[in-house]
Amino acid sequence: MTTPTTTAFVSTTYTFDTDGGSVIVKVDGDDVTLVSVFAQLGWRYEVKDDGTERVVVEFEPNDEDDDREIKFEVWVDDGELEVDIS
Repeated sequence: MTTPTTTAFVSTTYTFDTDGGSVIVKVDGDDVTLVSVFAQLGWRYEVKDDGTERVVVEFEPNDEDDDREIKFEVWVDDGELEVDIS
């Protein structure tokens, strides 16, 4: 008699820190979704894409004379988590 086996995939939560703030995402297989975003003091953020294929968040300083921008992007490619912070 053969006993069937089952494999349960467990989703994983990741936290990424940038100078502009933190991004928390959940990865479940090839899906990635935004859990939450926290801006650093003096920064604001805009969610450009909240999942399932990718998460994109842009941070900008509150000071309009400060032209820095931080773009955070995360996705899953062939089972590997890919992150780009620029």
